Amino acid sequence: MKYLDRFNVYMSPYGGGSTGGGGSTGSTGGTGDAVVNLAGADTNPAFGYVGSEYSFTNPPRYYKANDPYYYEVDNIPLKQIHENCLWLKDQIEGVSLSVTGVSTTQILDLQPYTTNADREIKVRPGKFIGRVNDAYNISNLFSNVEANPTVDLTRTPIYKTPSVRIENNVFRAVVGSTMDVLLYSNGLSDHYQHHASVANNVIPTSDNVYSEGVQITYSLNSDYLQDSSNGMNDLPKIKTAVWQQLSNTDNLTPPNRVDLQQLAVDFCRRWQGIFRTSVVNISDQLSVQIEPFDSSDYLDNNATYDPKVRIDLVYAYTMPIDATKTSLAKNSGGPETITAPRLGVVKGAGGIITAKSFGGAESAVEIAANPENIGTGDWVNQESQSDRYYDTEQNLSPLQDAAIQAPLSDQHALTAQRMPFPGKGTGLSFPSPDDLMNLAPIVSQDSVDNNFATIGQSVLPICYVIVKEGVAIITSDDVIDIRPFLRTSELSYNERAGVAAANPPLSLANPSVGKYELYNAMQLMRDIAQVKRDDLEVTLRALIQSVPIAKAKLSGLFSQLVTGTGGAQSLSIKEITTVSNNPESLPELYSQMTVGGQVMTPATGSTTEGVITCIPGKYLVEATIYAGPSNYGDFNARNIWKMKLLNGSADLYPASDSNKQTFRCYSDEGNAYKQEGGSASFKAMVDVLENGSQPGLLKVQIVKDSGSTNQDINVRGSLHITRIANLDGTEGPITSGAAE
Repeated sequence: MKYLDRFNVYMSPYGGGSTGGGGSTGSTGGTGDAVVNLAGADTNPAFGYVGSEYSFTNPPRYYKANDPYYYEVDNIPLKQIHENCLWLKDQIEGVSLSVTGVSTTQILDLQPYTTNADREIKVRPGKFIGRVNDAYNISNLFSNVEANPTVDLTRTPIYKTPSVRIENNVFRAVVGSTMDVLLYSNGLSDHYQHHASVANNVIPTSDNVYSEGVQITYSLNSDYLQDSSNGMNDLPKIKTAVWQQLSNTDNLTPPNRVDLQQLAVDFCRRWQGIFRTSVVNISDQLSVQIEPFDSSDYLDNNATYDPKVRIDLVYAYTMPIDATKTSLAKNSGGPETITAPRLGVVKGAGGIITAKSFGGAESAVEIAANPENIGTGDWVNQESQSDRYYDTEQNLSPLQDAAIQAPLSDQHALTAQRMPFPGKGTGLSFPSPDDLMNLAPIVSQDSVDNNFATIGQSVLPICYVIVKEGVAIITSDDVIDIRPFLRTSELSYNERAGVAAANPPLSLANPSVGKYELYNAMQLMRDIAQVKRDDLEVTLRALIQSVPIAKAKLSGLFSQLVTGTGGAQSLSIKEITTVSNNPESLPELYSQMTVGGQVMTPATGSTTEGVITCIPGKYLVEATIYAGPSNYGDFNARNIWKMKLLNGSADLYPASDSNKQTFRCYSDEGNAYKQEGGSASFKAMVDVLENGSQPGLLKVQIVKDSGSTNQDINVRGSLHITRIANLDGTEGPITSGAAE
């Protein structure tokens, strides 16, 4: 290896020279640089050769004056030349050829450089593959029959996809009968992008819902493919997509039923393959001006440190070869339309934090000019005031597309022992090479084509530029080449499109769930809920039969002789009957008030007084009395009697004498035929209130209202008591507690 001489290989597009002939290395000519330079390979550890069983001898052995004439000696130089050829064969022709140590400075495609005489960065011609993001103002070759997909939980399937119509002019362009419709054919509209699958939903039943569980699985189904059998030609990318005038979800007839596979192609056609990758050809040299260093781009509130450098990012916007224009999002308004690739610049400083507010509120505490305000009382108080905040104002010139903040502390790298780029003195504020300027549009089947939200862009990072304080020109040493090579798409087209079109955008905090997965899960939950509702209905019907019902009813008859001077007397009750009066259980509080757990019960041992115990609630009491004199011939008696309803000793009805119910009884001592009886009735709604553990004690009394003679009367009648509701007005099961 150490005997190798120089071996140079040059590319012709940027150098027109020749390597010369014979044994001479020759002149490179033109301005080309060596792509592979083997000069000094014997001492350069970065360059290596593949192993070989042959050695390389330079120069081969020559005859000497005293060499004998002998064939073995004569063959030595021939063997060495032969072995050299075999060694070269291994290096150049062998599959294990390995050449290392080729720097990006030797690759001219899209190479950034400067003339060392101005502030201009130039980029050589070249090609790259970029992602096409822009959906702004793209001509819509399709029209949606339905503006939105629909979800109906009452049907199966609950999710109905939108119907997509292909316009007649598209078909005319496909068959070549019109020249005024550009289809930008790239194959994405012609082939399926992902596999068709169908959800294997288990029908929920009472058995599997509660015991086995219910799962959703997916499998390939030939009914969702164009042909009836699964074969190589049924696979996506190989199988061509269906062209149909109307892709309608109501058309469920195989083989062209509308599923995710077909719908994905329909939307690819709708947006002309948005989120695809495309070749970008920069056919002419590009250039961009770098603005001078400006110390006002930094928030400098430290007397010890002064900013010295700024790191700008230079990149190329993606302008695909299969489009006539694309739109860029400009911070100054926009959008900007370009018809050829151009360069852009992200300023590595100039993002200034600025106090803001909205809704007429006072601006946030000023901390840019007065950092001592951080931690003060006003600072603490505004923490809970969401209408006071900080924004990043961007100090941009027309030559710049965006700016970032550059904290003064990042300048520490200028003196750090381990710098990002040793010897460059770059600081630590670097604009993100891809993610800062890549912008995905909002795309959905009902997006407005000229809405700014549909603007998207992608860029290829070219280089960082070190902008130094007080330096008038950009030199080659200030350019850090960061061109990415051997790049490829991490995801397939349909995966990128599905992720990029999600709204809200997908992230680690908002991972993706496909619509079909979501709606199948919803459909399953609906069916499970229906099973449980059916079971619950059966259970409730059984429970209702044993639940205490509020409308318990008690009926009884009066039959009693009232004697004496006409003082208040309770009427005893005979022949008592009840309905729904003996529920299986009552609230614990009420069960202590009753005998045998009844709602209403004549008091034990007190039936002669007509007392009925009852739990709290709203009651309807209906009473009717018929009375007549029980004696005559002894004296004359003329009296007016009235009826009362009491709870214990408290009158419930009537509330006042203006509403009293009365009857008259008359007897003549000299004439048995001159006797007169009377009757009265009332119907009253009363509340039996809670009183600790004491029940209500309802009873009906009669008392002489007027008259001067003692009189005995026979009283007969009826009493009906119905519990209408709980104290809070609710019906149904008996509950405790009055309305609040």
